[in-house]
Amino acid sequence: MAKKQTLRDVQAQETYNKLLDMSMHLMKKYDYTKVTISQICDACGYAKGTFYNHFNSKIDMLFEISIQQNIKVSKLFVYDKDKSASECYLEFVNSYLKFVKINGNIFSKNIVMMLLSESMTGEKIGLSIQKDYILYLLDRGKNEGEFSKETSLEELYNLWRATIIGVFALWGIEGERYDVVKDGYNTLANLIKVIT
Repeated sequence: MAKKQTLRDVQAQETYNKLLDMSMHLMKKYDYTKVTISQICDACGYAKGTFYNHFNSKIDMLFEISIQQNIKVSKLFVYDKDKSASECYLEFVNSYLKFVKINGNIFSKNIVMMLLSESMTGEKIGLSIQKDYILYLLDRGKNEGEFSKETSLEELYNLWRATIIGVFALWGIEGERYDVVKDGYNTLANLIKVIT
């Protein structure tokens, strides 16, 4: 039986959520490197110590935001058996890139920079959710004869991962000149040609 939440538990969760939401808002508007813990706390109306009750550091908070975002991405997964693996993949890519664009160039750039600078494994920020889904589609495509059986699932996934990080890096470098939905979709759609 689940333990009943106390008022204190509810308030702690609300504080945690408010800190995450405000952090994300400020990072979308400015830049991760320019937003301070003091600014986050001031915008929330909290003392700085409140931040440290929930997070060890700003990077720890960014990890938590990334996990939340990847859980939201999992709701975009398409498992329609009436569609081919390629069709499910393309539908997911389109929805995913639109989701990424809503979060903004600066936020996505910060996530890529975090992955690179912290040498983070994708599992730490919930990317295993995406990995499992992409592996599912690749396996389904291979079993249905849509994708090449010559290449292992792990190699195909690594190709996808390198490409998606490249799309985000290009968007981070080019800014709004790079249409992450249109150009990113074309790049990721071309992977289908490579793996068939």
